[in-house]
Amino acid sequence: MKNSVEWIPPTRAPARPQTNWALAPMLSGARARGFADGLEWLGLAAALIDERGETLHLNAGAIERLGDDIFVEGGRLRAADAALDAAISDAILETLRTGATTEFSVVGGRGLQVRVVAVEPAADDPCPLMRAVAIFEVVGRA
Repeated sequence: MKNSVEWIPPTRAPARPQTNWALAPMLSGARARGFADGLEWLGLAAALIDERGETLHLNAGAIERLGDDIFVEGGRLRAADAALDAAISDAILETLRTGATTEFSVVGGRGLQVRVVAVEPAADDPCPLMRAVAIFEVVGRA
């Protein structure tokens, strides 16, 4: 029985198509949006963060958890309390720099625990937008 598909040795295989650089940002945005939708579907309150530490997207759960104690200003997660503001900045920068998961707590009326997790860009993504995700969890409520 003859094989209907001819095997092409690697030296004769056609070259893989080049990345369409004009579409790269749009494809990266679609990947980030899919990631955001997945987090929302799982019921996780989250903020997507880019390589500069700026917020790309807040899902509905994250928006509900923001308030006077923690908020977005100038594209960044911020806090009214100076020590908490520094902790937020340090956590995000540490995650972006090292890839380590970091955490900080927002004490007060909301009782939030925020975990910042690095997101490894896809190997075939020439223009990755999202580099970390901050997950907001309410703690201390019964």
